[in-house]
Amino acid sequence: LIIFALSNISISLNIIDKFNNLIEGEDPVEIMQKGVSLKESGMTDEAITAFNKLAQLDLKDPHIHLITARAYMEMGLEDEAVSEYKKTINLNPDNLEPYNELIQLYKKKEIDDELITILKRTTEKDNKNLEMHLDLVALYEKKNMVDDVYQEYKNIIALAPDHEDSIYNLGVISLSKGLDDEAVQMFKRVIKINDKNIEGHLNLANIYYKKGLEGESLNEYKKVEEIDTQHPEAYNNKGFNAIGVEKLDTAAAEFNKVIGIDEKNVRAHLGLAIIYGRKGANDKAIQECKKAIEISPHHAPALNRLARLYVKQNINIDEGIELSKEAIQINSNSPEYLDTLSELYYIKREFDNAIETINKAIGLKPEDIYYKKQLKKFTAAKNTKK
Repeated sequence: LIIFALSNISISLNIIDKFNNLIEGEDPVEIMQKGVSLKESGMTDEAITAFNKLAQLDLKDPHIHLITARAYMEMGLEDEAVSEYKKTINLNPDNLEPYNELIQLYKKKEIDDELITILKRTTEKDNKNLEMHLDLVALYEKKNMVDDVYQEYKNIIALAPDHEDSIYNLGVISLSKGLDDEAVQMFKRVIKINDKNIEGHLNLANIYYKKGLEGESLNEYKKVEEIDTQHPEAYNNKGFNAIGVEKLDTAAAEFNKVIGIDEKNVRAHLGLAIIYGRKGANDKAIQECKKAIEISPHHAPALNRLARLYVKQNINIDEGIELSKEAIQINSNSPEYLDTLSELYYIKREFDNAIETINKAIGLKPEDIYYKKQLKKFTAAKNTKK
């Protein structure tokens, strides 16, 4: 055993002597090969010395830097590996292997900024790699880089047109950027791919509702209820159905149930506003409308309902006109909104404006007798004024 041990020591010393000679000779390929041999023989310190020597040389061979980087990784020298991977990439930008290995290292070390940089470079080289794009968009989201998130989801969808989550997320981002039309298109695509995507239906319903497109929004709210009968919007649906048959207390209970779950549910607040208005509790109705507008500014039904309450009470007429104009700007095809504005003009005795506005409502719904009666009222008032 002693002889065997001495023999091993002799062999090791011989390897080290040869290695030291190689180091002095600075033959990069031989130093690399010897470093690998030392590493595989368990002589880690000597292997590190060899690879450190290689790292110090101004080498133009990307393969040597890649082998050095991998050796450093195996020996747990991650910072040194990063440096060698970068040299490899700079010398041979078209080889994707070091990119991929460096990406895994950055993920492990959670170096997000560097990871973003290398992922961007990688996707420029390999634009068809969906996983890379998904990693990149996740980092952008983590760092709240909204514009980059928006663009990257577009890249993902161009690459994978049926990627449901990415289409949905692009819809959400578009909505946050005020790009409602684009958001609508994304949510439509989502529910075309998966008709059971409740969030797709819900977002679509809310956009339609905010724009005063009541028929379209109700269809989507009904789809939400079909998917989940315990969803808050299912209770809202029941509430509005109860209003339709004048069961106001039943309706109020449904809306209050929703607000107990989600106090920022605009639809429930407007439901309560309708109930209070019908019961003559106009001050409470106004408060519910104001809550709705505070939660969701530029909400056409909320703006119109508040303006209508001002008509009913003959108060805040100038404010009502501004509210009504904003509602019409959002949805110019609502005869109901035009009627509200015409009434406000009528109260202000601006009869020409009232007549012009109600005529627009008649143009949109010529079969409705009510709007024609309004026109007669305004015209008579104008003639009396003369």
